Amino acid sequence: MKRILCIILVMICSAMLITACGTNPSPSPEAPTSSPEATPEITPSPSPEAAKVALSDYCIIYPEPTLISGSLYQTLARDFSFSIKSKVGINVEAYEDIIDEANGYFEEKYEILVGNTNRAESAQVIAQYTDLRRLDFVIKFVNDKIVVYAVSEEGYNLAFDAFSQFCIDNNISSGDCYSTLSSLDTLSRYGKYDSFAINGVSIENFKLVTTLPEERNEELLNDLLEATGYDIALGDNGTATEYEIIIGYINRSEQYQVSSTLRDLDWTVSVTDKKIVILGATNKLLNLAIDSFVNDYLKNRTEKDVNLTSSDSTTFRHTYPMSSITLLGSDVSEYVIYASKSNDTAANAIQEHINNLTGIKLKIVTSGVYEKAIVLGNARTQQFMELSTSLNDDEYLIKTVGSKIYLGSLNDYHGDGPAIYKFFEDYIGYDIRNNKIASETASVTDIEFYGDIDYYLTQIATKELLDEIDEAAEERKQAILNSVTNVTYTGTAYFVSNDGNDENDGLTPETAWATLQKVSSADLKKGDAVFFNRGDIFRGGLGAAKGVTYSAYGEGEKPRIYGSPFDGATHGYWEEVAPNVYKYSERFEGDIGLISMNNSEYVALKILRHYGDHKNTTNYVTGKPFSSYLDMNEDMTFWHDLGQASNKAYNSNYGWVYLYSTEGNPADRFYNIEFNTFGNIIGCNSDVTLDNLCIMYGGCHGIAASDGTTLQNSVVAWIGGSIQNYDDNGRPTRYGNGIEAWGSVNNYTVKDCYIYQCYDAGITHQGYGGIMQNINYCGNLLEYNIYNIEYFLGFPDPYMESRMENVYITDNIMRYAGYGWGMQRPDNYAGNLQGWGHWNFKEYDADFIIKDNIILGSAYHLVAAGTWDDGCNPTFIDNIFIQDERGANTQHSDATMWDKADPEYWAHMKSFGFIGTDTEYKSFDYNAFDTQYFRNNEFYIIYNE
Repeated sequence: MKRILCIILVMICSAMLITACGTNPSPSPEAPTSSPEATPEITPSPSPEAAKVALSDYCIIYPEPTLISGSLYQTLARDFSFSIKSKVGINVEAYEDIIDEANGYFEEKYEILVGNTNRAESAQVIAQYTDLRRLDFVIKFVNDKIVVYAVSEEGYNLAFDAFSQFCIDNNISSGDCYSTLSSLDTLSRYGKYDSFAINGVSIENFKLVTTLPEERNEELLNDLLEATGYDIALGDNGTATEYEIIIGYINRSEQYQVSSTLRDLDWTVSVTDKKIVILGATNKLLNLAIDSFVNDYLKNRTEKDVNLTSSDSTTFRHTYPMSSITLLGSDVSEYVIYASKSNDTAANAIQEHINNLTGIKLKIVTSGVYEKAIVLGNARTQQFMELSTSLNDDEYLIKTVGSKIYLGSLNDYHGDGPAIYKFFEDYIGYDIRNNKIASETASVTDIEFYGDIDYYLTQIATKELLDEIDEAAEERKQAILNSVTNVTYTGTAYFVSNDGNDENDGLTPETAWATLQKVSSADLKKGDAVFFNRGDIFRGGLGAAKGVTYSAYGEGEKPRIYGSPFDGATHGYWEEVAPNVYKYSERFEGDIGLISMNNSEYVALKILRHYGDHKNTTNYVTGKPFSSYLDMNEDMTFWHDLGQASNKAYNSNYGWVYLYSTEGNPADRFYNIEFNTFGNIIGCNSDVTLDNLCIMYGGCHGIAASDGTTLQNSVVAWIGGSIQNYDDNGRPTRYGNGIEAWGSVNNYTVKDCYIYQCYDAGITHQGYGGIMQNINYCGNLLEYNIYNIEYFLGFPDPYMESRMENVYITDNIMRYAGYGWGMQRPDNYAGNLQGWGHWNFKEYDADFIIKDNIILGSAYHLVAAGTWDDGCNPTFIDNIFIQDERGANTQHSDATMWDKADPEYWAHMKSFGFIGTDTEYKSFDYNAFDTQYFRNNEFYIIYNE
């Protein structure tokens, strides 16, 4: 029975020790543990007899493994032994703490004790240091023994490293080291500060409660550990605890109390009685508050014992341009905005302007009774309707009644925009267009104003303005066409020329390579550069290697990289196989998207088969029956006979090209014939720079971009038209972008390029999930593409983080969207800037800026910018928008397929387009002009003569 009780006692003691190893035994402030003074202070006691002791005379002693502790201490001891051996070069063996003299197990005089061994020295040290944290440790010389103690495996490993470093620093070898070892008396506290408390409560009692993503929480927990030495736990956002560090807007009374004192551009780190509250209205402001907490509260304090109190609170208060606005004797903060719906653009504009001026964000309401309100005309309240009984459709009013301000019109198109402009400019003293204020204060008294609606934003595009834009476009085009090579590289330069040979080394212009195939297969390294000879044509595809620059050398026009494999006027032959129908001698296994002649002076219309019930086929463009080249009957049309609902030919019976030519053999009729062959012309690995190249005649994309792709000083043209797929109803879809980044992309730049005549987009980043960031399109001339710039981020994979951030579209000239050869497509959704009705989510404080662009003419709408919600809208600043009026286009008389702009209705989707969420598109109307998303833009109409 006695033996059984002993075993049980050993197991209980072992459990207590393991618990100490895995948990933090620090006492709470409310229930302090006994003072270490209850255990006599241990004083190292040098032994005179040990004058010649070496480290090799020592052994490592660890507690005997138990059912609870397992072999943890055995493993630690062996790791300790290995550390000493590998770092100091001395073998110190590890043994269990068994004492059984009858069987030869004795207590040694010189021992290094790891953990709570059965030696008295271990117990004495552990009793003295009951407040160790997870990464703290003790190394102490007691009665010729060395005690090593910690409360976690990590702490022991730190102790072992410290002991080995002590031996190295003191040059302990196999000789006498007794006096050196006897000086060991180390207490290591992990963390910058000896103690860290909030209003006297140790920070170990606090929990971190945030609205931040997991990765950011881990960073903060590590910052807290580094500063305080404590592992702080994550709390539950839904369940409050007594002591918390609160970051973001979480349902806590302390958070509400602090946030009530903040305006939109303020942020704070507030220390309350039992909480720290960290707040900012936007992610950017919240990050500033977090940075202040980490740097000013955790990392850079000078005292060793920190105790934060309310006096340590920090609040940044933004300086607003106006100190007060008084409406009819009351502060503006007492007012609400009464509108037809909560997301009304006019209401949002008023809310934004007052918020930007004063930091006060008025509530938008749609029902109820309010004594003090700015009532918009679109709400159509009884009082407004009574006030507007004599109001014409082209008039608006601003009138005060009691403590209410009514403003607006009965015109649904102009809405309340003119009244809002007048109210802010004349009565608040705020020039919206130029963002200037007349005074720091404003006091609005009785108003009764009726005014005429005029075209205060839309102007007539004069011939002088259009000529000026034409000159700017031509100047930019010539600058791009004649740009010189100015690239840097750190590796080897290689040269490629039509006069070269792939057997050469490529290291000089005289020993240049000859083909794209050689360049693609070469073992190029990051930092290398490949230079193509100006004036030459290189046919085929290019696989651009990681970190490599591709540019031009020599004199003359830019080197041309053609997806077209040969010139059909000089290579092969055309055979007349039916009246006016000519079959080309070369077979194409991939779908041909376009045939162009005489350097694209002429293009042929592609015939597509609609498979319908998969038995009877029709011409997808005309709708007439069509089954083979025998049904061709129109000049300058072509058919690529793949014979399958696919863009690949399965056997040699298919893949032949037929061209209908009423003026004889195509090789005689044209001096040049190029084929847009299926496939991308250039595929980029990461960190590729393409400079001073001309990329043309590819059936899919000109360039498939990747992370770090930069396209600059280059020309991309006559791209696309190949069949991408057939839908379930047998209808074909064609595609082809000048340069495309699909899905996640980072550091993607297109600058100073001339991009035109692409079947789809000139420039695009798009996909159905991923992170699209640090994208820059600037200084380009884009014209005659269906979409000059296209972007979209569709609904993401639920397991994939998806967003756009830091997108800059600046200083581009975008013209004539939808007026190029892509007009032959069956749909008509052209646009200079096409964002579609997609998810298009961005962080609300991330940049998506569209600035300083000239956007002129579109066969459909100028801009379409669908987004996830209003907070994700791109910002339009200082752009010039110009659109043709509805009807025949005098500049493009042959481009009459679709309607043009309506000068009376700019908000029509076929005019400017829309901006808003993917569930409720909101037309671009006067109410939205010159809010934070639309600032200082100019709008012009080109009237028909």
